[in-house]
Amino acid sequence: MDELKAQYESQLNEVKSKLGDKDREAFDLQTAKAEIAKLQQELDEERNQKATLSEQITKATLKDKAIGLLSERKLPTNEAMLEMVVKDNAEDTVKAIEAMTTLLSEQRKASAISTPPITSGGLGGETQTPTEIFRNANIINK
Repeated sequence: MDELKAQYESQLNEVKSKLGDKDREAFDLQTAKAEIAKLQQELDEERNQKATLSEQITKATLKDKAIGLLSERKLPTNEAMLEMVVKDNAEDTVKAIEAMTTLLSEQRKASAISTPPITSGGLGGETQTPTEIFRNANIINK
């Protein structure tokens, strides 16, 4: 009976030690999974930061290029103009600047063709002699 009791206790101790090892392994596995998830989250955050910085650098570069192109074409380089012409890539930005250049040059041509504004003392483009001006104004010398 003592032998059986000793065998039983030794087997029980073996099971306990194996169970302890499995519990430790499970705990280590859970810890490792949590650590991997944390590292993955940090990696994702870093990637997002890099993408954001890359976008900002690209926008700044495109803005500088747009300023240069607008200056070459003697167009205004204010913030409103830059917001209209700076796009997501260089090709689209150049196309927007070309479209704006065309639009503004057509507008300038149209305004140059129209009649000039009447200035103070001006007669709206008519040329009259002083005598005609007085006669039309019904000024009578007394």
